[in-house]
Amino acid sequence: MRGGIGNLQRIINLQNANSNTFDFQPNVGLGLGLGRLRIDYALANVGNVSGVLASHIFSASLRFAEKNKNNN
Repeated sequence: MRGGIGNLQRIINLQNANSNTFDFQPNVGLGLGLGRLRIDYALANVGNVSGVLASHIFSASLRFAEKNKNNN
């Protein structure tokens, strides 16, 4: 399991330069390793910080060669 914050930015109000807002994108995720296969899932923009409620991000990777456990 993991969590984090991305897309940190300060937004300047074009009508009033003294009025700035701060925006960020929280995310949580889960990864699962099954031998050479790894599957990851992330839920981004939790809590409706921007106009979009949430993004579901899936990824998968496959390692073609096993790791050598006897690296000397």
